[in-house]
Amino acid sequence: MKITQDTREQTPFTFDGYTCEIQTGTLPTGDYSLAGLVDRCAVERKSLDDLLGCLMGSGRERF
Repeated sequence: MKITQDTREQTPFTFDGYTCEIQTGTLPTGDYSLAGLVDRCAVERKSLDDLLGCLMGSGRERF
């Protein structure tokens, strides 16, 4: 499996213990996607504080 990691990801996940190939690229949304599916699949990593801020704070409209 090929995973595309956004070039702007500040603390990349290592995927240690998983059989996958990591490639970097600029994603339109999210921090990670599956290669070839960047327009259909996205994973956004967030800290709990950031998630709560997005869901309950001023950034809620985006989500």
